[in-house]
Amino acid sequence: MIVFLVVGVTFTVLGLFLLLDAYFFRRSAKRVRGHVVAYEAGHFNANNAITYTPVIVYEVDGQGYRFLSDIGATTVPYERGEEVNVLIMDTLHSTARIERSARVGVSLALLFMGSVSLYFFYEKLGDVATHTWLTYTLLAVVGFLTFSLLQFAKVYRRKKEKNFSYTPYDDGLIGYEMTENVETSPAVLEKTKPTKTTYKVSLVLSALLLLFSLYWANRVHQNIE
Repeated sequence: MIVFLVVGVTFTVLGLFLLLDAYFFRRSAKRVRGHVVAYEAGHFNANNAITYTPVIVYEVDGQGYRFLSDIGATTVPYERGEEVNVLIMDTLHSTARIERSARVGVSLALLFMGSVSLYFFYEKLGDVATHTWLTYTLLAVVGFLTFSLLQFAKVYRRKKEKNFSYTPYDDGLIGYEMTENVETSPAVLEKTKPTKTTYKVSLVLSALLLLFSLYWANRVHQNIE
């Protein structure tokens, strides 16, 4: 039972943090156009699978900047030279990131898993209506932890900006320094596309999540009544 509580609170806090952080960042950031110039290749598991993280170049006031995206994948989502929107908070170029909906998707998935875990926790306790005090306590804990993470993110960005070098490299760009792990071969960086199997699996998973959500909503409704 405690496992459901810990997992539920953890996923809910992380989901809320990612969602709110993305919202506040996008609201205060400015948008510029950039383009993908390469990918950094890395390995992330025992199977030696390769992840590709985009390297993006953009320009502000005549000065070029280059950064490594904070999200990589085993597929190549952008073609080399493809234009993307870049978000920058104020004039802090250390905060540059690609504008994408992946963060929202991840946050919603975490919120869903967290809510499911909390639901099973309440199921073990019994009638939800008899545990109002626990609900208020959990809301306070989730709120406090989420606020703490948001404040930590601000401190981390300030520290990252403090350590950011605005000295241009030999190619005139500021920011990320190209390494030997950077991949620029067109044959390797051919843009991948989801297969029919991927679409089928996604549809099945979406249907299962929808059915479980309806089941959960019905059970909560019954407990309230």
